[in-house]
Amino acid sequence: MKRLRLIQLLFLLPIIAIGLLLGCEGSQGPLGDAGDQGTKGRDGEDWSLAPPDDAIFSIAVFNGRADAHNGNATVLLTADETAGLDGSKVLMDSVISPPVIDGIDDGDAIWGAPLSRVDLSRSGAPDVFIDTVWMRFAYDNDYVYMLVRWQEVAATEGDLSFLVSENKTCGTLSVDSSTDDKSTPDLDEVLWTKSSDVDDRLSLFWLLQGRFADRVNWETEGCRIACHADLGGGMYTPSDTTRLDVWQWGSVLSNYNGFAVDARLASGPQPNGLWLDLGSPVYLSNDLIEETVGSGTSARTVIHPIFTHKLDPDFDASYPFWEWEAQGYQVFGQKDVVGVDSLDWEVGSTVPGIVAGIPSFSAADILAKGRFQDGTWTVEFQRLRVTGHSEDIGF
Repeated sequence: MKRLRLIQLLFLLPIIAIGLLLGCEGSQGPLGDAGDQGTKGRDGEDWSLAPPDDAIFSIAVFNGRADAHNGNATVLLTADETAGLDGSKVLMDSVISPPVIDGIDDGDAIWGAPLSRVDLSRSGAPDVFIDTVWMRFAYDNDYVYMLVRWQEVAATEGDLSFLVSENKTCGTLSVDSSTDDKSTPDLDEVLWTKSSDVDDRLSLFWLLQGRFADRVNWETEGCRIACHADLGGGMYTPSDTTRLDVWQWGSVLSNYNGFAVDARLASGPQPNGLWLDLGSPVYLSNDLIEETVGSGTSARTVIHPIFTHKLDPDFDASYPFWEWEAQGYQVFGQKDVVGVDSLDWEVGSTVPGIVAGIPSFSAADILAKGRFQDGTWTVEFQRLRVTGHSEDIGF
């Protein structure tokens, strides 16, 4: 009997479980009446972001020569959509998706505002015949973005010549002649020269701080308040309390590593008041220097580059010439195990005039990239609206 009841119980368990499952599914009752409508909320507002303050800036464009540029000293940057774009104004707008900094114009849809034409003219230097640039400026919560585009012009005037080309060298150092007495390496003579070639460049100037008079003059003179061509010595501000924030891009100076040179113009103590911002620089200049070697009657002056490539002298270093590829110049020949001079400089050997570096701290504030296509340069910039560094203008 016990076995029979156990079998009956086992037979009933699945039926009970099914019943429980079906019993858990209750039926839905009828839908109740709709409640009263709630109080209407406040109308929303279109998304907006406070634009940077209007600002005057200066621009200069170079085509392969340091002694010639065209520019516009007083360009107004404004968010006023009713401002007439008369060749000295750039309209800015906010962006949700930032443009890619690659030297390619992403168009109105990304930048938010149309291209602004900026007229250039010869300004205290020989004419480079570039009379127009096209510009964009945009901003978001954290960054500002700028685009500058210009067409190079081939022209010759007097002893000045301008080509439509992507300049990829700058101040190259080369061995013009060499004599080598392997038995007496300290009598080796190598004649170095530095070329006058300069890369393509773009300079932008912003008033960082200044006396009242200089702030007023900036509105009408722009970077001309720091130009002293009649006195010589390059550019410097008229007083210690007046400073300009300088952004400079160069096809060799900075384009290889994707940054702009971030600097400031100040007054003295050097005649040229251009100072690079703090941190590891974007580039180092490789110049010719004089060094006295030997002593007494055997003393002599050697003129040589600051840096050479680690693989020189039988390696003609090309651009970009990175800082980790550079070493200091060695004046005397070094003998290898068989007594052969391992620094036997060949005539025609070259060393780049610019050493590319990886910037840091304030020197690394501005991303910049340029692209040359069909005779036209397109250069784009990106920088924090507020860097936190005292040598940078805020937006």
